[in-house]
Amino acid sequence: MIEKEKDLRALLAILPAHVMSVCQTLHRHGYEAFIVGGALRNYFLGKAIGEIDLATNARPDQVMTIFKRVKATGVRYGTVTVFFEGKTGAYHDGVEVTTYRSESVYSDSRHPDSIQFETTIEADLKRRDFTMNALAFDPVSLREVDLFGGRRDIQLRVLRCVGKPELRFQEDSLRLFRACRFQAEYPLKLDAPMVAAGRRVSQSVLFPSAERIYVELKKLMSGSFPEKGWRALKKMGVLRRLDSMLDSQAEELFDGLSSYQDVSLRWAFILQHTDAGQFLRRNRFSKKEGAWIARLIRFNLDIEHARLSVKDLAVSGKDLMALGLSGRQIGKVQRMLLDALRRGGVLNDKASLLSHFKLAYNRVDEIDMIDEEGLTGG
Repeated sequence: MIEKEKDLRALLAILPAHVMSVCQTLHRHGYEAFIVGGALRNYFLGKAIGEIDLATNARPDQVMTIFKRVKATGVRYGTVTVFFEGKTGAYHDGVEVTTYRSESVYSDSRHPDSIQFETTIEADLKRRDFTMNALAFDPVSLREVDLFGGRRDIQLRVLRCVGKPELRFQEDSLRLFRACRFQAEYPLKLDAPMVAAGRRVSQSVLFPSAERIYVELKKLMSGSFPEKGWRALKKMGVLRRLDSMLDSQAEELFDGLSSYQDVSLRWAFILQHTDAGQFLRRNRFSKKEGAWIARLIRFNLDIEHARLSVKDLAVSGKDLMALGLSGRQIGKVQRMLLDALRRGGVLNDKASLLSHFKLAYNRVDEIDMIDEEGLTGG
């Protein structure tokens, strides 16, 4: 108990003043106010607490009456955002405040068919996905609620579902991806019954939208342990439906991800083993992201060569015009010189590039016979 109090008082010391103000204001009006979700999880895992969400027994209309500047950001689910006036008079530091709620069945495996506002924090926590996300702390009364052993699981570094994992995954199939993403972000191991349930559910459940999958995959690939996240996708059967070609690869393939800090290089490393274009389109990567990842694959994950373009050449179009080149000939020679530069056959200075060109072509009319098929392009 002493250790818990120490932890919670340390949390109070780093709690933003505007968050504490919201909690105190709700208490003054006779309502409860708990910090919930990711902020507590991150705090007990030794990470930056990040965005702080609050839960309360006050209804959305009551919250909107209490505070001066409020925006209805998700009233359907009981969420409003409270803003505070800073020293300059501008409103900032929005805090999301959500009414306690329970949820009905998820007919589409994505969203609850309906929600019901509740009066206790305990009822609210029962709908959460994982035990480490089902924690609540009231910074005014110092009351902590941990119905499912979330603190214990954090100490053991185990990711475990609230209640029956099969039911949790059937309710919202995004939780399959979140479980794998959490393993990529935190030093956790997956609860064995949860993995088994994931394997059973993943082959038949309706998957989330491609946009929601993209968000989870992007966070997974940005984590400190991306190889663990991909291994989890494979173990839980998610990867089989996501990309069967990648799923057929040995798990050892994913260990290579730790060699790269750049997230785009991580994607290129993985996707060089499958139909990258199809994967990127299907999972809603932007055209810009997709083009860059495809370029990295094309240049064998050499990021410096991939970044090079005709604009980086020390020889300009005017320099080539001075040698008698014109029109399409200039573009052809620039791409030929860029190819030579990437292959390490020439230095990127004006004299070296022009010398390379003159050695390669005795007459200007030979340029029209350049076969560009084998060049690495612009």
